[in-house]
Amino acid sequence: MKNNFILLVSVFFLILFEGCNLLKDNTSSPINDLECKSDLKIEYETNRKLGEYGREKNKVRFVFLSDYHNDDIEVYVNDSLYFSKRNLIQDTSNDLSTFFDYKFLNDEEKPLILFKSSKRDNCCKFKLKKGYRIVYVFYYQDYWIIRYSNIEYPLE
Repeated sequence: MKNNFILLVSVFFLILFEGCNLLKDNTSSPINDLECKSDLKIEYETNRKLGEYGREKNKVRFVFLSDYHNDDIEVYVNDSLYFSKRNLIQDTSNDLSTFFDYKFLNDEEKPLILFKSSKRDNCCKFKLKKGYRIVYVFYYQDYWIIRYSNIEYPLE
């Protein structure tokens, strides 16, 4: 009798867990399916107040600040391809010519951002922090570096 009860409870939980798995959204997404191989460092420049950089309040500019040689860069925001640059050639960290803007709604939760480099065969994922107008993106010594800032670097 006790064994039948244990068997019945086991079958009940098996059916319950399988039912929960069927209810899950099993759609694949670039962000969830991709495992990033490199480390991520997040930095903050906080020596100036928000708003000193004259950009819209809900707009963030992502600026690439690394040496890129014939690299294909893709950026996903919440599972959707948002920015793509093929054969990106940028020879110095002082080159601010490659960038894109992202505008989010006031009530939008922090978007999940994924940067993917085809040449380096790696990526980084992070939740976008609000309150900064610029995000500088580096790849240096096997680290992705995300630097939140309100300071615009001068062109040299």
